[in-house]
Amino acid sequence: MEQEAEGGTSGKRYDATFKTLFRSYPDAWAALLGVRDHQFMVQDTDLSIVSRAGDAGLRVDFDNEDGVEHLEVQASYDPKLVERLILYHGIQRATRGVPAAMTLLLLRPEASGPHLTGKVEETHPRAGDRFLLDYRVMRVYEMDPEPFLAGGLGTLPLAVVARVAEADLPTVIARIEHRLLAEVGPEERKDLWGLIGVLLGLRMSAENAAELLRGVTMLKESSVYQAAYAEGEVSGQHKGRVEGQVETLLALGPLRFGPCPEVVEARLRQMDAAALTRLVSRVSAVESWHELLGA
Repeated sequence: MEQEAEGGTSGKRYDATFKTLFRSYPDAWAALLGVRDHQFMVQDTDLSIVSRAGDAGLRVDFDNEDGVEHLEVQASYDPKLVERLILYHGIQRATRGVPAAMTLLLLRPEASGPHLTGKVEETHPRAGDRFLLDYRVMRVYEMDPEPFLAGGLGTLPLAVVARVAEADLPTVIARIEHRLLAEVGPEERKDLWGLIGVLLGLRMSAENAAELLRGVTMLKESSVYQAAYAEGEVSGQHKGRVEGQVETLLALGPLRFGPCPEVVEARLRQMDAAALTRLVSRVSAVESWHELLGA
């Protein structure tokens, strides 16, 4: 997935979510891409040339008789994304001798940009205009949620980041719950709810996501949910408001920005409840501790 704007670290907070979905439900993702008779691979960067180019992200490939279908998921803006696609496409041709169809899955508007047109062309002073690559762009936030709600379990969580008004999210959550209760056992259901909770963090604050999912009885038992939203938000309500808000930030922040520096924690503990509430509401909208505190 995407690289962070600061620190050169990749977006690990969503990598784990999508690796689980890809590995557990490859057929659902193959269906989304229109791939038949596939062999499935989840790949972290293992090619030295790609690593040197700064790509430490998640890539997913489906091999079939037509070649390779390459899927890359983005949650944030990456100005070098097109160059990475060109590089990876060339590596596939050079190392495996097969054509590669490229697909970008953009999870939210912040991941998009005017350069993501589906075609790569360039102008050379001597050679003139040249066509380099075409690729498919799937903007989940512009897509109807119905195919996700009716499709495979692996792509079902995408319904919460599809083109759904926030006021309609409770209905979407209810439909997801109906399917999961009917189709999967308790353990699988807990894990899927945890993954859905992580994705909700792309479009709303941790507080709002926790409130929206509070009625899902199995959610709190999910190890995925506990890792993403942590006990600070759920149990903090039983402690002082300030203490609960600090716990929430110290639980959510490291998942998005990395370890919390001591100076940042000290500053958080000096803030009042109103200031902490504003910070909690902004966790999903910023990309670093510095940006969060500078808001």
